Amino acid sequence: MIYELREVPTPENLTTPSSSKVFKSILQCNVMVKFYSTGTTDLDILIGGGIPDRTTTILHSHPGSGAEVLAWCILHHGLKEGADGIYLTTNLAPDDIIEDMTFFGWDANPYYNRTLRFIDAFTPRYREYTDEQMAAFKIFAHDLTAVDQIEHALFEEIKKTHGKCRCIVDSLSFILQNNDPEMVCEFFDRMRMMAKRYGGTYVFTLVDGMHDKKVETTLLYMADNVIHFSRKVVGYHFMELFMNIYKFKKMVYNTRNISYRIGREGLIIDMKERIM
Repeated sequence: MIYELREVPTPENLTTPSSSKVFKSILQCNVMVKFYSTGTTDLDILIGGGIPDRTTTILHSHPGSGAEVLAWCILHHGLKEGADGIYLTTNLAPDDIIEDMTFFGWDANPYYNRTLRFIDAFTPRYREYTDEQMAAFKIFAHDLTAVDQIEHALFEEIKKTHGKCRCIVDSLSFILQNNDPEMVCEFFDRMRMMAKRYGGTYVFTLVDGMHDKKVETTLLYMADNVIHFSRKVVGYHFMELFMNIYKFKKMVYNTRNISYRIGREGLIIDMKERIM
């Protein structure tokens, strides 16, 4: 859902829960900006209101830091608001993603194969082609490791949306593993153009440290919005999770280290300021 437009919060009140209603809309630098809620009120506050319309967002993360959980939350909130959902999955089968989302209280079953459509690049790689249905799908499915086929499949689905799409690409790392990095950067640039043309928000997961540093930096530079997720050892037996908002297009966002944990309701953000 695109919210009504109103004045953006000042940086001073971005970190206070009392400003939770501020993500209804924003007015910034005399530019009216439409945006979407992440589904997490505290994160909406920290990024200045929500995810701007017609933008690409990279969730740049250490393994196990929960970036995909935020992607699921964004997707489910959009589906509830009546948006179309497109999900390119490379690491899990669609049924497993639906099950994992349900664990966090986000029931996607009512939308599955209706307003939520999966592009499954995972199942065909590990399933025997024994029945007629899979045999008919074999040629196309085999090519879903190729960036041009992934791009074609995504574009065909995006064109069917109505301007409020929530598109999840999970993950850019898989695409980089199986394709020339320069071609992947070109693909990402064209996805940016699709976002501007058709509207909605486009979220990509990217594993930190898994690829050539120059390639990762190029993709982060090209993205409109970047959130970084990391895990840090505290003491001898405790792991703490942090996120940092690297950039958000046309938004006044919080730049501090943001502590969070993963609970049954998704990402639970510590809104308290810490003096380091």
